[in-house]
Amino acid sequence: MSDYAKLEELTQMILDAELAELRARAEEVAKIRAKREELVRARAERADRLSDAPPEDDLAFSTGQDALWHIWLNRETQQLGTELAQAATRQEQQRLRAKRAFGRVEALGRLRAQEATERKLKSMRKVTDQISSL
Repeated sequence: MSDYAKLEELTQMILDAELAELRARAEEVAKIRAKREELVRARAERADRLSDAPPEDDLAFSTGQDALWHIWLNRETQQLGTELAQAATRQEQQRLRAKRAFGRVEALGRLRAQEATERKLKSMRKVTDQISSL
């Protein structure tokens, strides 16, 4: 096994690790996005329920719990927005690391192909030299 082949194997393992980490970062972003969307849906459902019936018929609304829930909901949505931005930043940083690792694998693949071509040419020269010496 040539040095390039060993190095290519190592860089492929690094790429696999970077891609696994990228998948983990993507899952993290998806989970946060889903939580945030769930809160947005809950807000819309609550608004629909309040629009269907008089607010005074709603116990949570009439006791002030609805207002507290909206405060909590806004705070949670804002917090999830911050977490989403941070997770998306981590995902982008990981994407760049994976891209760099992929580039290394590709470059080593090209070097190995060039090495193979050079070996073939050397072999062909050797054969042609042997033929010419006859």
